Amino acid sequence: LYLFIGEAEFIKKEALELLTQKLIQPGLESFNLNYLDAEETEIADIINLASTVPVGSERRLVIVKNTHKFELSEKKQLSDFLPKIAKITCLVLLATELSEKDKLYTTISNSGVIVQFADFKGVSLSKWIAEQFATKKKKIDAGAIKFLEETGGNNLNLLSREIEKIVTYIGERENIKKE
Repeated sequence: LYLFIGEAEFIKKEALELLTQKLIQPGLESFNLNYLDAEETEIADIINLASTVPVGSERRLVIVKNTHKFELSEKKQLSDFLPKIAKITCLVLLATELSEKDKLYTTISNSGVIVQFADFKGVSLSKWIAEQFATKKKKIDAGAIKFLEETGGNNLNLLSREIEKIVTYIGERENIKKE
């Protein structure tokens, strides 16, 4: 049971991709992976899916976005269900914000894991940019990192696309400078 909370949608998406790769065998996604929207899905359907036995796999992954938009009665129903969630299910609730005083937040903190996804700023953003290049076996100097930060801000979607363009443009070269 996870609550992914915060504004950093790009990092949440990366975390969900990693979790999906770890839990769901390729080819079984249509049986064992459910991606739902709290605004469009009845709470009973979410509970039903989270209680369903996976097909050909050890785990089922149920992801619910916009959890912060649940009505009070829906939060109560979900809070009552969560301590009884089957071990075969990984339920990930996505929210931009949820008060620590909220019963759902409290239930998750007692039964699962709450992961804060804050936007990168300053040193953490610089480190993230450098790591993105390092995964592509490239090195970027401080001047180029600063330039990317100034042009892309902390929009990781935009920065990720720009990094891909730069890596493609420089080809075999290993070092990246602002020029």
